[in-house]
Amino acid sequence: MIRRSPLLSLVAAAGAALLCVPTPAIQAAPSAARDLAWGETLFYFFQRDNVPAITRLLVARQRVELEHHADEAELVLGGIYLDYNMHRHAGEVFETLLAGNAKPTIRDQAWYYLARVRYESGLPGPALDALGRIGNKLPRSLRAERFDLEARALLQLDRPAEAAAVLAAHELPGGWRDYGWYNLGVALVRSEQPDQGEEYLERVGSAKPTKGELDVLRDRANLALGFSRLASGDADGARAALDRVRLDSPYATRALLGAGWADSTRGDYKAALGPWTELAERDPLDSAVQESLLALPFAYAELGAPGRAVGHYERAVDLYETELLRLQEGIDGIQSGRLTAAVLHLDPDGSPLPAADEPRYLYSLMAEHRFRSAVRGLRDLDAMDELLDGWADSMEAFDDMLAAHRQRFASRRELINASADQQRLQGLQDAQDAARIELARIREQGDAMGLASQDEQQLAARLAAVREQAAPGSPERRRAEFLSGVLYWNVNADFLPRLRAADKNLKTGERALVEAGASLQRVRSAEAGEPARFTEFSARIDSSAARLEILRERVAVASRRQAAELESLAIAELTARQRRVTAYLGQARYALAASYDRAALAEVQP
Repeated sequence: MIRRSPLLSLVAAAGAALLCVPTPAIQAAPSAARDLAWGETLFYFFQRDNVPAITRLLVARQRVELEHHADEAELVLGGIYLDYNMHRHAGEVFETLLAGNAKPTIRDQAWYYLARVRYESGLPGPALDALGRIGNKLPRSLRAERFDLEARALLQLDRPAEAAAVLAAHELPGGWRDYGWYNLGVALVRSEQPDQGEEYLERVGSAKPTKGELDVLRDRANLALGFSRLASGDADGARAALDRVRLDSPYATRALLGAGWADSTRGDYKAALGPWTELAERDPLDSAVQESLLALPFAYAELGAPGRAVGHYERAVDLYETELLRLQEGIDGIQSGRLTAAVLHLDPDGSPLPAADEPRYLYSLMAEHRFRSAVRGLRDLDAMDELLDGWADSMEAFDDMLAAHRQRFASRRELINASADQQRLQGLQDAQDAARIELARIREQGDAMGLASQDEQQLAARLAAVREQAAPGSPERRRAEFLSGVLYWNVNADFLPRLRAADKNLKTGERALVEAGASLQRVRSAEAGEPARFTEFSARIDSSAARLEILRERVAVASRRQAAELESLAIAELTARQRRVTAYLGQARYALAASYDRAALAEVQP
């Protein structure tokens, strides 16, 4: 006679677990960006590229570049923190946002996400308090999630009647309603109200197939319903629920095992052979398959077929022994870092990972939130390490750029000094002063020829030379005197326009000299201050490089800690499997020995 293993309760617990549907960090964002920094942040955020998004957002916050979107930015910042399971930081951001004067839409979202922070931190009571503060401005895309979160918080507080009232009062759309019913059914079953709980599980389990995600939920509800009915002695009802689980479902092996136990509970061991035989041919790594290796020969023994029972017991012993060896190899592989390498997609030496069994053992564990969080945390830390490596390379590039600027400054320093000569500038200033004095004399004396052009002055000089050389009264002298008069007349006629133009040119020259003096001062200041700026930049680069090294070390420590946590979870799972398989092996050996004894007694008895 075989005793049932603890796997039945394990399967029932796995099938009847509360579900939490993950949601994106932020559901609503403005359709237009009025701040450039906000637009850049959204560019990264909507691509789920959180590290550049949070980096740009924090820089923009430090530089006060979010004039029009400060509240939305805080909401996104808290959402990214929540996405990374940084509950304390996320809670601080949302609480600070709520302490301000945010718009009702922003405030309602902040209250919702603060409730999520508290719920995921194991504080369902404060989560309910935050949910109760939500007004009527919560975006439509978050309303179903709000009531689902409220129902789950009430279930955690062992208040299933209130959770049922919430789900009944608010018709959740699509799958949210089914998830709510499933969670409520499980909670009622756990709180020793199986009749009410099975009613909600039946609603989900009997729903019309959708060929989508809800089919998996339907299978899970039927599994939980079947084992609940089996525990209460309703074998027929359990069989009906378990038969609705699809054969290609992730829960098919557990359903087949339960269906066999339902048949055996009714004493119909022949019927139990059907699901157990199907199950025994499936993957031997599956826990339900491992139990079926004991259940199948037990059924044959009850049907009076000891020979077939012995054959199946021998097969079970061989498979269990092999499984224990593989489990130990899996534990050794995890301890050597293979699981961490598999999570990061690389072997420690950089070569592709060969096929390994230990990840297959962890399928059930991977469904747990804490294991998924550990995996994601390790990957996030690896991505952060790569990001810091890139920034460290940037520090080297900054050093090279600074060295190039220093060399360029040194090579052009002599040229700058030559072009920015104070003596040359003073000479120009003296010439400007002389021109001002001369123009004042011309204005005072009405000296029109003082404003004559160079050609006119040359012509006047030639005419004067002709007059001096020609004899008095000669035609040449009279002609030269006449032309001189014409020249003077023409110049004198334009005296006032020429005087205004000279004034304008003088003022232009004065402004140019002022600008030249300021430029010279800037050149001298740059000449004196540029080495100090180079030193300052160099110090900033060195400081940033040192901070990067500290951050890289912190990331390395956190990665080792996260990898250790991941490995401890996996080893605990495989160790639990070892204990279970060892128990199965002991039962199989005992049953095999008992079968041999019965066969021996049958031979000696007449």
